[in-house]
Amino acid sequence: MTTFRWERFGALAGIAYVVLFLIAIAVSGEGAGDTNAEITRYYADEGNRNKDIAGFFLLIAAALMFIWFLAYLRVRLLRSEAEPGRLSALAFGSGLASAVLLMAAAAVFVAPAGAVENVESDSGFVLDPNTVQVLGGLGYGFFVGSVMVASLLVFATSLLALRLLAFPRWMGYAGFVVAPLLLLAILFFPVFVLWGWVLAVSAFMLWRPVPIEPGETLRPPSAAA
Repeated sequence: MTTFRWERFGALAGIAYVVLFLIAIAVSGEGAGDTNAEITRYYADEGNRNKDIAGFFLLIAAALMFIWFLAYLRVRLLRSEAEPGRLSALAFGSGLASAVLLMAAAAVFVAPAGAVENVESDSGFVLDPNTVQVLGGLGYGFFVGSVMVASLLVFATSLLALRLLAFPRWMGYAGFVVAPLLLLAILFFPVFVLWGWVLAVSAFMLWRPVPIEPGETLRPPSAAA
């Protein structure tokens, strides 16, 4: 299989990231609620615990797909940027940090369900609703951080789109709108903006993949000339 075709799989991984993320949210539902009674009833239900655990695995799968997408995005950016490729490194590094924070958020969100699921019924373990609320806040903090850090991914990619035409100019200008919006991730809606950007980049990479021969040096066209 050629590298040309592998880049298409990298683009498809970006689409898979968005799809898996959406499925994870749909499976997990609205969560345990706000009151102590609602939280206690929620985690006493095995079906609710199973939903949370399924949502965890789906989010981890989404994060892994995002990393795969980032790997091929990095290759494309490096073809346009001269060494040492600082903007390409910034894009890849911030995207990787975003994926790690998403996995951390998934782990914290599933912790109460996992704790109840793994203890013996006669162990005397009692799930503290206040602890669940603290974990929920911590998990949301990781999620917000994941989206905010991705603003550097969008910003660096947009700069390369405008300066070196790694992507069409309109994507570069759109990225300068998207990146600041991601800093408002505490409001939740910016995650939809991030998904839209990832889908747009993935669609373009599918439409215009860059063939790379084995052993080819990643240099901008001007350097190759």
